Amino acid sequence: MAARKPVPSVEIEAELIERSDVPTPAQIAPYRKGLSIFEYKVRKVSRGKLDTSKIRVAHWTVLDRDPTRVSSLPVGAVMDLTLERFEDNPQLKGQQLDDSLDIDDTPIFFAIRESRIGPQGVPAWKMLPADMEKAEPIETMANIAFDFKLTQGQEWKIGAPDPILGTVQPYSYGCPGTVYALAYVTSPKDQPAILSLYTASTAKVWLNGQPLFTFEHDEISRYPFTGNRQRPLTLKAGVNQLLVKVTNYCGNYAFACDLLNPNREELTNVKYSVEAKMKNVGSLAVNSSAPTGQTTAAQGTALGQRSAIHREP
Repeated sequence: MAARKPVPSVEIEAELIERSDVPTPAQIAPYRKGLSIFEYKVRKVSRGKLDTSKIRVAHWTVLDRDPTRVSSLPVGAVMDLTLERFEDNPQLKGQQLDDSLDIDDTPIFFAIRESRIGPQGVPAWKMLPADMEKAEPIETMANIAFDFKLTQGQEWKIGAPDPILGTVQPYSYGCPGTVYALAYVTSPKDQPAILSLYTASTAKVWLNGQPLFTFEHDEISRYPFTGNRQRPLTLKAGVNQLLVKVTNYCGNYAFACDLLNPNREELTNVKYSVEAKMKNVGSLAVNSSAPTGQTTAAQGTALGQRSAIHREP
C-alpha cells in the first residue's frame, strides 16, 4: 500500500435510489467478504469534481463473514460518501462482487468512507449500570416501565449513537462493567423482523421480557471492530419492549441495534421511544394513546446524528 499512487477522490452527499440483491455471508461462502453495487442520486458535491448526477457505488456488505450496516440501507437513505473510481482500485479485482442492477454506462465508484446522514437503527436508549456477575429481575419483566423500581443511587440516563461511530457508548462506565439499555419499538401490526446487533462485547437481548439471544465476546471476529449477529423475531402490534445488556471485560463495549425486514433491509414502518405509558407492552391489547418520548427521523437529523457504517480497515 505504501507504493500505491494517490488517486482522485470525491466527497458527495447522495440518496440511495436502487440496490443490488445483497447476499448473506452464508451465500458467498467460502468468501469471507463481499461487495455489492448500489445506485445513488447525487445531491451535493462537497469536494472534488463529479460531472454526473447518477452513480453506482461498490460497498463492502460482508466483512469477516458478518453483514455490515450498509447492507441493510433502505432506498431513500441519504449518505455522506468519499469515493474513488472502481478501476483505480486494482486490489478489488477477484473480490466477491454482486451486481443485480440493469446494465448501463453509469460510472462505478468504490466507497472508501461512508456514513448515514440521520439516524440508523434504534436512535436513543435509557441506560442503567448493572451487576456483571448476576442476573437482575429487570431481565424477565415484560413491562419495565410499570414493574421496575429504581433503588437508592440508581438513575436512568439517555444514550444515543455517537455522531461519528454510529454506536452507543455507555456513559462513563469503566472496564470491566455492565449496562442495561432499554428502548421501545411501536409496530403498526404483528410482523416478522430481524434484530441486528453490533457489538465488540458480550451482550444479551430480551424482547417483551423473553430472552432472544446471547452474543459472547469470543464470537467476535473483528475486535475491536463490532461484530454483527442477527436473529429473527416477531413484533407485536403496538409497543414492544427491547432490553439489551452489554458487558465490557476490556476495551470497547459500545453497541448498535437495527431492526430489519425479512429481506434484511431496514424496517421503516416502526417508531422508537425511550418511554412507554402503555400498560399492555408487548400485548395485542394496546392502549390507543401514543407513547411519549418518540424519536422521529427528523428529530434525529436535527440532533446531528450520523450513523457510521463498517468500512474495510
